[in-house]
Amino acid sequence: MEKKVNIKKALFVIVILILLFLTAPAVHVGSTDAGGLPMSTTAAPTTVLQPEPTTTIDPSFLNTTTSTTRYTPPTVPQYRNTETETPSSDRWDSLAVCESSENWSYPPVAGGFSGGIMFYIGTWRSMGGEEFAPDAYLASREQQIIVAERVLATSGWNAWPGCSRKFGWI
Repeated sequence: MEKKVNIKKALFVIVILILLFLTAPAVHVGSTDAGGLPMSTTAAPTTVLQPEPTTTIDPSFLNTTTSTTRYTPPTVPQYRNTETETPSSDRWDSLAVCESSENWSYPPVAGGFSGGIMFYIGTWRSMGGEEFAPDAYLASREQQIIVAERVLATSGWNAWPGCSRKFGWI
């Protein structure tokens, strides 16, 4: 048994030595530099890269305060039942148009976002959404709005920064 272990160790050492030999630069024993030291040869000639020209970027495109156009949310169709809707349902529908083209059953995308207003799965769960469905896209529009009202109460419209900014809500 001890002999097998010694053989394995010896093979391991041999493999390491071979790898070291293969990766080491070649040295010609007969060649020396001016100081008498052995010279090594390189595998390929050295290429000197020319510096790239510098590009100046005009930062004026970052100035968004001078914008004169503002996104106007679409009007909500009149077929909705206003007796059962929450007071801010128009805003939720506008947000859903922006986030998912008003597809309240929008399936999960990369990153775990789904539903009409693109709930993050962690937010959906932490705000009690699982009482309705395991994921937002499986819940009804009304159930998603209930959870969205909870998110709004804790995070404000910043929970949907892109579309809320377009609407001027933040």
